[in-house]
Amino acid sequence: MRLPLAVVLLSLLDGCATAPGATGRPSTLSDLLLALDAAERMGGDPHCRSRSVSTTEVLVPVELASQGVSGRWTERWTVNRCGVPVP
Repeated sequence: MRLPLAVVLLSLLDGCATAPGATGRPSTLSDLLLALDAAERMGGDPHCRSRSVSTTEVLVPVELASQGVSGRWTERWTVNRCGVPVP
């Protein structure tokens, strides 16, 4: 069974959001996403050594309402995993 996207992103951000990157600064969201894609226990492929974020797409933007913004921001990221696009 696949985990809902919200659970995956929350676990990703909870465990890695403050982890220092190669420069000693916090990692970017795309760095964290690529690390998640490399983790077998999260459904990724640890054997692929060539991966990058190929596209991002906003599916549901937030809306302006009378008291500020409403709704939630939803986007899809696609990882190029060893030449194969993986949403």
